[in-house]
Amino acid sequence: MKHIQGKDFREVIEKALSLPLLPDNPQGTLSMGFHHSAVLGLTDKVVEAFKAGKIRHFFFIGGCDGAKPGRNYFTELAETVSADCVILTTACGKYRLNGRDYGDIDGIPWLLDTDQCNDCYSAIKIATALAGAFDCGVNDLPLSLAVSWYE
Repeated sequence: MKHIQGKDFREVIEKALSLPLLPDNPQGTLSMGFHHSAVLGLTDKVVEAFKAGKIRHFFFIGGCDGAKPGRNYFTELAETVSADCVILTTACGKYRLNGRDYGDIDGIPWLLDTDQCNDCYSAIKIATALAGAFDCGVNDLPLSLAVSWYE
């Protein structure tokens, strides 16, 4: 292995530019990592869809399935959630979930990702805003939490 001396990365850059392009992702572009302000921009649409019976429940999935075979709880949960539910995700567990086309409910993505573990704050902001929109407490929301981290 050749080591770079100093900060001259020209050789590495030239090598990278000489390589062929990566093949296209068969799933297309994945939309991930929405800040809570982007998700909250959908609040009126979410409330309307919920009142119309198009959204029945919300699932917040925050956790890591891990690489070891058999550690796929969060993936299996997401795969069994019915089409009248919205999944909110955070943490790296989403990388097992995002290869599937979940579709949308009246233009609301069925899978809304708020980014990495350190952005659980966004999930809390979203739940609090939904509770305000539905004029109820957070614990009264049709919301299930599936949260776990290695740490």
